[in-house]
Amino acid sequence: MIKKIVLIRHGSTKMNGGGASSPDRIRGWQDLPLDDRGILEAHKAAKELKKYKVTALYSSDLIRSSHTAALIAKDDRIPFGRPNITHMFRPWDLGSYSGQDSKKVSPQIQRFAEDIPQAPVPGGESFHNFEQRFFHGLRILCGKPGLPALVTHYRCFCLLEAWAKGGYQSSGSMDHGKFSVPGDPPGCVKEFD
Repeated sequence: MIKKIVLIRHGSTKMNGGGASSPDRIRGWQDLPLDDRGILEAHKAAKELKKYKVTALYSSDLIRSSHTAALIAKDDRIPFGRPNITHMFRPWDLGSYSGQDSKKVSPQIQRFAEDIPQAPVPGGESFHNFEQRFFHGLRILCGKPGLPALVTHYRCFCLLEAWAKGGYQSSGSMDHGKFSVPGDPPGCVKEFD
């Protein structure tokens, strides 16, 4: 059985980068609020989401995700509340890489995903733990009736796209080399089967 969900990447924060003067930084589990641009992106995502018949919103418990979901829920009158917010949809806990320039540390992060996925990053979690946590939440979400929408994070988008490119293996296995391919921008909305 195919289950459709709608994915929404949270709006931007001060660490999402705004060009050469402000590089994109690893956010990980840092609980960062949306910036002004992120609030606008959330409202834009709400407009785009209207073309779907979403029955409920879910999000990670980090404020940038849950605030995006709350703004969308209010704009589109979609059910959303505390029971729909969970740590299972948090991004990969990248520990000591958090706050660092994404371009500079991406090769090291990719090494953890591809070569040593069972080893935790310094001060964080292993790629395997991230996968297991996220896919556990996804299984629960896919058991919900109707068409759920999930507001989540960049690395979760990358995880799902790598899994799709790997053929949706029921074991969750994927091509880890595809994991860090640049993904969708903050505030984007897309269907996922």
